[in-house]
Amino acid sequence: MANSNKTLEDRTYFDDKVDALIERGRPFVKKESLRDWHKDLIENVTDINTASIIDQAIQGMKLLSKGKSPKDVIDKMYKDQVTGYIMQPAIEAIVQYHKRGEEMRLYWNNHKNS
Repeated sequence: MANSNKTLEDRTYFDDKVDALIERGRPFVKKESLRDWHKDLIENVTDINTASIIDQAIQGMKLLSKGKSPKDVIDKMYKDQVTGYIMQPAIEAIVQYHKRGEEMRLYWNNHKNS
């Protein structure tokens, strides 16, 4: 019985974290993608790893929204020692949800292949 209560408490705690990620990212997500952003995070952010991916994506989208370049986003991830396991899907999320996503995709593809 104690384990099921702990799981319920953990789930409530984690659900609150997912809600916070949704709200933190909302200002940086393309208007036409807001519904998908909300739905995708609710369905797919299920653990600390996926939450870390979204956190990195939000940080990257914030930089792009402030006028920074895709190179600046990647450099910041390297500086923060973000692993490839987190970096690749974070960049994919930026590409999908940010208005400068295509610019990010082109830079990332060239960066990976150089």
